[in-house]
Amino acid sequence: MIAKAEMEASEIGLIETALEGWRVRTTEGANKKNEYVQLCEAACKENKVFQFFKQDRRYQEILEHVELEVSMAALERIGNLNPQIIQNYKKYLINDFLGAPTTYNVKWKSGSPLAPEEELELSNISLSTIRYMKVLSDLVALFGDLENFNIVEIGGGYGGLATVICQEFRINKYYNIDLKWPAKLAKKYTRILGFENFISLEPPQIDSFSSRLNGDAIDLVISNYAFSECNEKTQDEYIEKIIARAHRGYITQNGSNPRAKRVFGEIKKTKEDLFIFDYDVTNRRHPIFTFGADDYVGTRENKLHED
Repeated sequence: MIAKAEMEASEIGLIETALEGWRVRTTEGANKKNEYVQLCEAACKENKVFQFFKQDRRYQEILEHVELEVSMAALERIGNLNPQIIQNYKKYLINDFLGAPTTYNVKWKSGSPLAPEEELELSNISLSTIRYMKVLSDLVALFGDLENFNIVEIGGGYGGLATVICQEFRINKYYNIDLKWPAKLAKKYTRILGFENFISLEPPQIDSFSSRLNGDAIDLVISNYAFSECNEKTQDEYIEKIIARAHRGYITQNGSNPRAKRVFGEIKKTKEDLFIFDYDVTNRRHPIFTFGADDYVGTRENKLHED
């Protein structure tokens, strides 16, 4: 096992260039990220790897590591906002058809007046699918109907959130921007599931993104952690070329408080209505930055909690 150690700035720069802006701080972290990309490549090229990729340690270092406690907290949030998403959970199980995820039988008991005294067992569901259901619930609470939207997700993983959203709404086009092999894996995943309007792009392609849109609007930009894990130069490029052009946004920001404050300030320069919708359900309570939620009547925070 490689010991955790700080890397030279020049070495970090080379690795981050190869990873197209994905932030690297340690040798151990660089190795995990490289192994993840290599696993994505293998899953694209070899069906026997694709068949079980969600169980692979190299993949779980980056994704597919949601804890049961976090999923239960997510179900509570969903129940408070949109209990019908839990009641209709079976249609989201399509996300567990591929990659052989670990699944659970999870009991949910409503504590919300929207579904008083209701109890339900969610059978054979992965904890990642529950997390994506929670994001869907947030999007519905904030923006309502997403029908026929053009959505851009920065760092869409294998396409799990896209898969869940597309069970609820007919999306016009869903653009996923990610590293080469993760992007190709997401395209393979969603193609097998029949989502032909899912378009995977690599970071260099955002320079020609306007021509790809062909005059269409970016109705919604989403990023769950991936944007916040980029270096500052890459973040600023996404803000300028994607986020500033989007009508609505939902960005879960992890990392340190100073980095979160910087991102909030940079986005605020182009999105004056930016606010903190909520904090995620992990112990770290990462903030969720939101804009374009004109009809949302809930609490709008404008200052980050201190560490």
